[in-house]
This record gives sequence, structure tokens and C-alpha cells, in this order.
Amino acid sequence: MERYFDFFIKTILRVSHIDFNLIDKSWKLISNQSERQLGAYMMLYMKEFNSIPTLLSPDKETSFRNNVIHKGYVPTKDEAIRYGTAVLSVIESSLNELKNKYPETVTETFDNYSYIKKADDSVNGGVNILTTINVAQGRELNLDDTRNGDIQSQIDRIIASRGPRQMTLTTGTQQSEREA
Repeated sequence: MERYFDFFIKTILRVSHIDFNLIDKSWKLISNQSERQLGAYMMLYMKEFNSIPTLLSPDKETSFRNNVIHKGYVPTKDEAIRYGTAVLSVIESSLNELKNKYPETVTETFDNYSYIKKADDSVNGGVNILTTINVAQGRELNLDDTRNGDIQSQIDRIIASRGPRQMTLTTGTQQSEREA
């Protein structure tokens, strides 16, 4: 969720034609301060949409998160799924509004910060990271998207996709012998 707030803030700053390099320099000043990030998110959201964003409940989800992160509480599977569902709701409600109002800037920001760009810059190849949320083509746009469904169905999908698979590594010579 915090990474979504990061993305939202950078997108709104980019809407004002602020250069990505300047955005990155200013972000470094608050990158390790989640309360400042939350405050920036809330104020920019209110400015853009003239309302208060949907957030986690301070008494339930925020308290739960803090117990897990700061106090070492190990949640049950059901607790984790409930929390994940609440986080997904916060992100999707905001992201859908952001994409409706600024579709080009959302794409530009995603392209600038995405794992695809980082992979192209560093390894000159492709990366496939399974996620619940697709910024570029959200599940709200594609009802057949495999990311549709609740958090439990997403966990099942990701585990199945990442499960062990039988692979055969071949060299050029072995491949040629097989084809012959």
C-alpha cells in the first residue's frame, strides 16, 4: 500500500510537469518516513478529487499492521487475507480514480518506474512478476483478467503459477540432435 502511495504522489507531481529527476530527489527526503508519505498522499488526493481518500481503519487494519511490523505478531492466514482485502480496496478505489482522470500520466509514471524499465536497463531482457494489481490494464477494464477475484483466489493463482515445473535445459548441440 505504501508503494501505491509513492506511485500516486509521483503521478500527481508529474501531472504538474515536474521532472522525474526532481521528483526522485524530493522523494528521497521522505522515502523512509511513512507518516509523511501518508500525509502527502492524503493532501494531494484531496486536492485532486476534492474528497478524503479511503484509508485503512486506524482501530482495525492500521493497528493490525503495526502489531505485525513493529511488535512481531504473526497473523493467522484469515487475518492476513482480511488485511490484504482491505489494502486492495484502498488501492483500487484510488487507482481507478487516478486512471480515469490522468490515464496518460499514470502510464508515463508506471513506465518510468516499472520493473520492466529496470530490467531493460540492467539485464536487457524481460521480467514477469505476478501481482494482484495491474496499473496499466487493471482488472476493472478486463473482466476476464486472471487477477479478478478476492485475495484468496489471487494467492492460489500466484502459488500455482510459481509452483515447481519440470524443465529441461539443452545446449545447441542437444537441441539439434533432438530435431534430427
